[in-house]
Amino acid sequence: KPVVTAIRGLSQEQIKELEQGRPVTLNVEGQEVAIQPDEVIITAKEIKGWKIASDGAVTVALDVTLTPELEREGWARELVNRLQNLRKSSGLEVTDRISVYLPDEETLKSNLADTAEYVKREILAENLIFDDEKAREGEEIEVNGTTFAVKIEKV
Repeated sequence: KPVVTAIRGLSQEQIKELEQGRPVTLNVEGQEVAIQPDEVIITAKEIKGWKIASDGAVTVALDVTLTPELEREGWARELVNRLQNLRKSSGLEVTDRISVYLPDEETLKSNLADTAEYVKREILAENLIFDDEKAREGEEIEVNGTTFAVKIEKV
């Protein structure tokens, strides 16, 4: 049992030594004990919110936690994609400036709070207008699982 506790307390440097085939020495109840690489099994444990990949001596860890800001940015990119497709299917020229009418919903306003300028720039929109009645005159699009009507007009 004391040996198991000592092994669980290995430092990253000691684990690296074992992975490279070199023994490490542990102090177990006052005695020096040599641990050989073939006496232990080293496994990686998944850490929530992180993606980890190893190749030989190189390990890369990425924080893949989706923050509200990242979710809004992803939503905005998805909206841009849908609006670009709508521009194309409407026969608009690539250089045409447009106005976009969206439903007057808090979720949309919240998602566009920090990203409206990006969306406008990407789709050449003069305006993003929250107008339920005008939006219903347009076509339905789906953005990240939410369906709503949107209308675009050439300016």
